Amino acid sequence: MHTRSPTATTQRGASTLLMALVLMVALTIVTLSTARALVNEARGNAGQAWHARLFSRAEATLEEVLAALPRRTDWQAVPGSSPPVQTATRNLVADGIETRLELSRTVRPPYFIDIAVSARLADSPGLVVRIQQQARAFGILTPLAERAPPLILGRDDDLHAVLFSVDRKTLRTLADKDRALPEAQRRYWLADDTELAKHGWSRSLGTPQHHVLLYFPGGAGCPRFADGVRIYGFVFVEAPCDAPLSAGRLEIFGTLAIAGHGRPEGGDIRLGSLQSVPGATAWPDFPPLKTVRVPGSWRDF
Repeated sequence: MHTRSPTATTQRGASTLLMALVLMVALTIVTLSTARALVNEARGNAGQAWHARLFSRAEATLEEVLAALPRRTDWQAVPGSSPPVQTATRNLVADGIETRLELSRTVRPPYFIDIAVSARLADSPGLVVRIQQQARAFGILTPLAERAPPLILGRDDDLHAVLFSVDRKTLRTLADKDRALPEAQRRYWLADDTELAKHGWSRSLGTPQHHVLLYFPGGAGCPRFADGVRIYGFVFVEAPCDAPLSAGRLEIFGTLAIAGHGRPEGGDIRLGSLQSVPGATAWPDFPPLKTVRVPGSWRDF
């Protein structure tokens, strides 16, 4: 007859209990790890969803800003900046998302505009998306024409495309719209060939601070300026000039461009850059008509 000692029975029971506890702990650890992974995955999915939503909001804001830049009027000068810099900011909270817009631009060529848009959760500032873009503002002139010398005699058949950032139709539209303004406020002037044939050009236009474009279409031929005419800005003659422009005194501060050969001599004709005029900027300055993205701009997520 065999009997088990109490000590052996107790040891076996303790071993079984210990193994059960170990298995329970291991199962608990596996369960907690799985739960944590699921929670982290859910948080990651939620974070990705919010990231996509924030990026979409920032990108939409950027597109709105680019489209509205030529009409923007809330620029503020940065005191003491050299060269002169202007900035504009805006904060908007909608649908639980805070969007911040920061703009900075130079007020002389090449007229670059730095745009920074950030979007974040209004109640959780830890998650944020940033987009940066650089654009360039264009008036009627190309970058080449903005820094043009006082006289250009072109041999290119289409000097217009070299000097202007807009087409001929747009120039005519701008001039037609300006006809409704008082003459002192008009910037864009289109010469009338019928009037030129009778009287030539007799108006003085612009000021050192208010520059104008005076455009003589090809059909108008080469103009004949009356004595005493003074123009500040950009004069474009889209025809060769075989005869002198004036027999009297003619002053053009800015640029005279003739699409072909020309004879700017005759009479007392003075062509000078705007920087030679007290109180004037050093280049023809026109309001922005459009903005274009600058190649090489980047986005930071």
